[in-house]
Amino acid sequence: MKKKRTLIIIMVALLLTGLPAGILGTKAYGATEFFRVFSQTDEGGQISGYRLFPEEDENKTSVVYCYNHDLSQPPVYGSQRPYPYYTKEGYLNNSADYLHTEGGKNRIAAVLFAGYDVDGCGFQSKYKVSPEKAEKDTQEAVWALQKGDTFDYLQPENYGDALLHYADTSGYFGSDVAMTVEGDLQLVQRDGQWTTAPLKIASTYGGLIQFPALPAGYQAVDTEGDPITGIHANESFSIRYTGSGTPSSETILNLTYKTGDVEFYKQILPETYAGERGETSSVLRPESQQIYQDFIRMNVSHKQLQMKITAEPTQPETPAEDVSPSEPTPKAPIKTLDPQDPAATTTTDTPKEGTVHPVHTPKTGDHSETTALACLLFALACVTMIKLSLGQVKSKH
Repeated sequence: MKKKRTLIIIMVALLLTGLPAGILGTKAYGATEFFRVFSQTDEGGQISGYRLFPEEDENKTSVVYCYNHDLSQPPVYGSQRPYPYYTKEGYLNNSADYLHTEGGKNRIAAVLFAGYDVDGCGFQSKYKVSPEKAEKDTQEAVWALQKGDTFDYLQPENYGDALLHYADTSGYFGSDVAMTVEGDLQLVQRDGQWTTAPLKIASTYGGLIQFPALPAGYQAVDTEGDPITGIHANESFSIRYTGSGTPSSETILNLTYKTGDVEFYKQILPETYAGERGETSSVLRPESQQIYQDFIRMNVSHKQLQMKITAEPTQPETPAEDVSPSEPTPKAPIKTLDPQDPAATTTTDTPKEGTVHPVHTPKTGDHSETTALACLLFALACVTMIKLSLGQVKSKH
């Protein structure tokens, strides 16, 4: 009986362990992530921008922009009255009515890409504006496009106009834009310099493509031959090697560029937040029912594009002497010495290991017959002397 009771207790404990925590009385907040905002102020104490952060991490902040111009700006975290909470949603592919804008969502996305703090086109350095000024102008551009304001200008003359001009002429190209390097990536000596042929990056990308840190001796140059640190898609440029000696046979160059996804942060009703937190809406004050502006931002991604630059160093050409370039230079024939040929010349073959090749020195005239006769007479004389010697020996015995 005790064994059965112990077994039952163990089974109940295992079942309780596997139950969700909320059933056991612990709060379960659900899967929704909540965000809050706090404000940035200028020297005069006026709100100059907002920073968004996750509810559980006040140090993880992001630049955000108010979306609905005709609604009130929200109270911020740390104020005396209740502050609203926000949940994250998609934007460009979100068809919710509250995201409707007269100026077009794609144009707003373009402003977020070109504006502060993504600065995808390099406008901040081009127009020499401070971060505070850039953030303020970006907010004004978002509001203007959300309301549907129209603009009549030909060329941007300042940072704010540049943002709106870019939105009108380019729009946002998306976060998964394709890029292809076109042109011959081989370094060749041209006018005494190692340079590639004209190159370009074919793409619908509308931002700045940068050369952040090229290997020593390598430069990106424009069509005039001047060094550059960045280009736009479909613009012509070249890679030049100015280092000592010859370039490596293969060098990888890394180009960087930015893309991003637009995120929308929708204010939620108090009862929605309270329900998710396992609380009641009565803990929130009545004024928190007011609908404030929502927020929007671009979550930037830093990406790389690689180019493989090759080089095949060539040896300096040696000029040929009185030989047609279309015909190979004839080699002198190696003659075999003929004793009968009085015009024969001395030749020396390369000896193989372990063998000795004689060097023949020809003489003037032909004495081969005389030499043979002398050798024959000498041999007969030797034979005669041997026979005589043998005869003398026999006679003694």
